[in-house]
Amino acid sequence: KAKQMQAEIWTRTSIEELQDRGMKLFNNGEYHRALDLFEQILEKDNNHVIAKSYVDECKTKLNKKIAEFFNSGMRLYTSGNYEGAIAEWNRILALDPNHESAIEYKNRAIERLEALEQLP
Repeated sequence: KAKQMQAEIWTRTSIEELQDRGMKLFNNGEYHRALDLFEQILEKDNNHVIAKSYVDECKTKLNKKIAEFFNSGMRLYTSGNYEGAIAEWNRILALDPNHESAIEYKNRAIERLEALEQLP
């Protein structure tokens, strides 16, 4: 019984610490890192209302950032600034390594750069 109480206290303390760290990261705009912490809370307590709310908010904020980076990359790509476009899409891939459109357009930009290098 005492060990179970001790384990519950440790879990509550670690959840509170994760929550505090996650909220600070969220408030600093570090949504990806905050998301990791709030998901860790949900692994320990899948009914944690605050963590669920922050997971949703982090995902919303990250999706908005990804859309901004993607659109910026497209503008740079269509203007012929392939290096700049690749840099924007790399920002997406740092947040979401499997983002299909960022991968596809990054590869297109690399192909364009390689083609330009072949010109006399």
